[in-house]
Amino acid sequence: MSSTLERPPQAHVSGDTTPTEPSDQVSFPSASSSQESLEKKFSTGEFVVTEKAVEEDGLYDIDQGWDGYMENDMPDKKDRKFMRNLRYQVMNVYRRLFSIVFLVNLGVLIHVAVEGSKADYIGKVVIANIFVSVLIREEHVVNALFYMFTAIPKSWPLWIRVFTARVYSLGGIHSGSAVAAWMWLIYFTVQVSKDLAHHNKASIELCVVTYLILVLVCLIIGLAMPAWRRVHHDQFEMVHRVSTSSDS
Repeated sequence: MSSTLERPPQAHVSGDTTPTEPSDQVSFPSASSSQESLEKKFSTGEFVVTEKAVEEDGLYDIDQGWDGYMENDMPDKKDRKFMRNLRYQVMNVYRRLFSIVFLVNLGVLIHVAVEGSKADYIGKVVIANIFVSVLIREEHVVNALFYMFTAIPKSWPLWIRVFTARVYSLGGIHSGSAVAAWMWLIYFTVQVSKDLAHHNKASIELCVVTYLILVLVCLIIGLAMPAWRRVHHDQFEMVHRVSTSSDS
């Protein structure tokens, strides 16, 4: 048995408004025929569904494949608890990327501070770190990175797919570069203040703007701390976006 739906009467193209006879009926498959087709599809081997998977309403329980998964044997843990916590919690991928970026900048800053450098060079390093921090969060860059990292074929070794699945941790580069830029900006502010005191190519206007930018960056980083950010996320976003717009 099938349900039918009649098409509405149509007028002649020639302009005659006299309604025509109803056209051929359009047939839709009934519920029983749809179920038979679905059962045939499942019986072909593409899906394996047992009788218990069919509910009273005729729908298939697609979660039945999870039945008994708690009874499966779990592999033994390889490392001790301290090493597992250190690797997967304290030093997760996000924090590793943050540490690499920050420590590289810290080493370069110590070398520059010992050797001595002009404010122009320090300012360029500040801009470079801010550029990297913003670039890694740019919409098109994020989409491109996720597209490339998730396009790995399933036939590739598991360790490669596990590595590429960590693309979501690239935020460590964003925060690491931002904190490094704040560190370099402090050094730049000190150097500009020295130049102003010694009347060496520094103006009062440059010092005022530098101190204002430093205050904004300190505010951004302070409100980005996890303890505050989890509770006051809206305020964090507002300050984060307004302050960065002011800096640019």
